This record gives sequence, C-alpha cells and structure tokens, in this order.
Amino acid sequence: MKKMKKALAFALSASMVMGMSITASAAEQEVSVDAPIYAYDVTNVIVPTDFKVAFNPNGLDVDKDGGTTIVQDQVVSKNYGIINKSTKDKVITVTFNVEDLNEDKITFASDPADVTNATADDYVINLTLVPADSTEVKVGATPAAADLTTTGADLADATMTPATGKEKILVAGENDVDFLLAKADYQGKIDLGSTGNNVADDFTISGLAANGDGITAFTFGGTMNAKADWTKLTKGIRITAVYSNDNAPDNATPETGTGALYENPNPVFKAGNDVGTIKYRSGTGSDAVASISKVEMDNAGTSFDGYNAVAGAWTDAVDENGKITLQPEYMAYYLATYPNDAAREATITYVTSGGDTKTATVNVRLKAVEAAKGPSFKTGSAVGTINYTSGSGNNALASVSKVEMDINGTIYDGYNAEGSGAWVAATDSNGLITLPAAYMKFYIDGYASDTTREATITYVTVGGETKTATVDVKLR
Repeated sequence: MKKMKKALAFALSASMVMGMSITASAAEQEVSVDAPIYAYDVTNVIVPTDFKVAFNPNGLDVDKDGGTTIVQDQVVSKNYGIINKSTKDKVITVTFNVEDLNEDKITFASDPADVTNATADDYVINLTLVPADSTEVKVGATPAAADLTTTGADLADATMTPATGKEKILVAGENDVDFLLAKADYQGKIDLGSTGNNVADDFTISGLAANGDGITAFTFGGTMNAKADWTKLTKGIRITAVYSNDNAPDNATPETGTGALYENPNPVFKAGNDVGTIKYRSGTGSDAVASISKVEMDNAGTSFDGYNAVAGAWTDAVDENGKITLQPEYMAYYLATYPNDAAREATITYVTSGGDTKTATVNVRLKAVEAAKGPSFKTGSAVGTINYTSGSGNNALASVSKVEMDINGTIYDGYNAEGSGAWVAATDSNGLITLPAAYMKFYIDGYASDTTREATITYVTVGGETKTATVDVKLR
C-alpha cells in the first residue's frame, strides 16, 4: 500500500511539472448550449366546399352530372371527398346537423323498416351517410388520383365506390361520423446549428399518402315513404356539415370493408346542445358500452340519479340513438339550486360488453344556449382579402391560426409574419382579413393567369377545437 501511495504521488508530481505551461485546464472551462428540440406539425385537411343533395320520394328522373347519369334514387347526392395533407394521421370528425324546415313534420327514422311500415299520413325518411370502400377515391371530370393541387371545389364531386352495408344512419339533430386518413409525405432536412424548435419551414409536402390512404369520400343515401303526399310540404331539409380533426391514436385502423370509416374503440360522452342532454358513442370490443346504469349529479352534497325514475319526482331518462335526455323535472331540481350555473357535472355509470362497471364524467347543460354556429368565410372584394362572420356558441370562431395557400406544392402562411422578414402579419379587424401585399405578390407573380387562389384557414373555436375552412382569395 505504501508503494502504491508513493507511485501515485510521483505520478501527480510529474504531471504538475509537465503541465506548468498550461494556463487553464479543460476542467476550468465551461461550454453550454441551449439545444433546440427539432419538431414541426402541419395540420391541413381539405374538405368539400359545396353540397348538392335532393330528396326524390317518387323516383323521378334526376340528371346528376349533365346528361350521362340519370337516376331515380329517393335520395340523390354527389360524392364528397376529404383529403389529409397534414404531417400526422388524422381522425376527421364530420358533424352532420339534419334539420326539417317544415316545422318538424318529417320523421328521420333510425330503422329502415319504419319507412316500409309508414302510412300515407307519415313523412318518414331513413337518411344515411354512405362511406367509400377501400378502392382509391378519384377526383375530376375525368376521374384521376388526387394530388397536391386538388382543391375543396374538386372534392365537391368525387368518384367513389360505396361501402355497401356500412351506412351510418342520420337522425334529426347532430350526427358525428369519423374518418381516419393517413398523413401526407414531407421532405426536407435541418442544418445542425439551426435555432428554434419549430422547423416547419425546412420541410415541404411532397405527396399524399400512398395507395389512396390520404383521401376518402362519402355520399348520402336512404329511402323515403313514397305513400305520403310530399307536395304538401313547401320547404326542404337542411344538412349542415362541420369538420374538425384530431391526431389519430396509435394503431388506429379503418372499419373493415371501408376506406376510412373509423369507430373509436373507447366510449365517448359529450355534452349535448340541449338542456339535460348527453351525446355518446358506445365504442367497440370489450370496452364498449353495453348498458347505462346511472347518471348522477350532486345537489348540495347529495347525488341523485336522473337516468332511472324516482317515484313522484321524475320518470326514466330517454336513451335512443346515442343521446340521453334527462327529464325536465330532474333538471329543474338542479336549476333551482344552482340558478347561476350554465351546466353541472354528471357521473355516468355504465357496464361494458366485457362485464366491467366503469364511470365517465360529462357536463350537462342547465340552461338553453344559442345554437352553435360555425364561422362563415367569403372572398373579399379587394385583392388578398377575406370576409368572415364568427358564428355563435361553442363552434364560433375564437381565433385564426393560419391562412395558407399552395404554390407549386409548397404551402405558405400569410396570416403570420414570415420568419425571415419576407412579409408582415396580416391585419384582422371587424370581420376582414387582409393578407400582406408582399405575400400576395408571391402568388400574383406565380399564377399570372389566375384570378383567384384557394386558401385554407385554420382556426380555433370557442369550444377549443381546431378546424379548417377553405375560401378563394382574389389575386387581381
């Protein structure tokens, strides 16, 4: 041990002598770096800008496309495409609101047999959404594969093969349908040393997902009671589609036999738009909702179940077509206790298909609210301008995130200032967006023969959802 200590001392002494000319050792220097986290996320979902749907109870000849396709269907509709140009797989939720404009004289049946069994006095429709099957959806008058130049207008008349047997029934009010679309391809590289986390400017979209996995389509179908005298109705049926999207879960797959129809395997409960209502989707597999046991809300420290009847107080809730409606007497009990609250939290107890008892929480409205209405975007009268109204309720516009246009396959945002100073931020005031002149010049010079270019607006709703809309922007 003594020999080891002597050897170590000698080694240390030698190194000190040899190092006399060093002014600072490596241990005395400090080098640090604020290392960026390179990532980017582009959300760009293209949806159809128009619907053409008609109801034809008596099977009259209807020309769908200018002379080549004559049909006698009771529900006549074009096919409507959806494209995902985002950097991530997306679940696109389309909320279809179906409204009878004839003072609710029409019944939207959840069972096709209700149409067959209807009498001459019954205005009954079994309205369905028909998804595309797994063959590739095409666009254009001469159907061809969609590409980066495909617009929302192109998607208003797509070519698809219906997934027979996979129809989704649409009833009066809101109906949610999900589609799963694969991410687009992006190419680029980052030079090490670049600062900032968001490296979106270093990558450009190079193509849609392979094998048509980034596009799908749907149409409307169904049957009507031909025995009724539909000439007595003076108004039509309003169908409104609101599109929203979210990142797809890992390992998500479309429903078998369809190209993109998606069923979330987990139950989903949401607040309804009406007082005392809860919307839900059951899910699939062993975790799906098999039955609902209770819907409880706290009232001054005591919980009461509104799903089941309480003698002398309220009757059973109505539970049909994925919508629970709690009875007015039950809801009045809470409104009396909490007159200043717009909603109260409810706990739902349910039994799964696998036999497990589980719970979920959801807000239930105590007071009626203005019907949610999404924003409306229109082409402005001047070059580079967009007029809009914000809408109302949870679907109303809270803020605009981006206004993007494509040029030769590359998308640029003109709403926000360009990082290198190429253009300033757009002005957004009193329902008018004015894109910067330098940004517009980029497109004016690039498309000398075009009068307009399609822009995709990404915005956030009052309810916190990120949505997109398309609108033409004047170039000259």
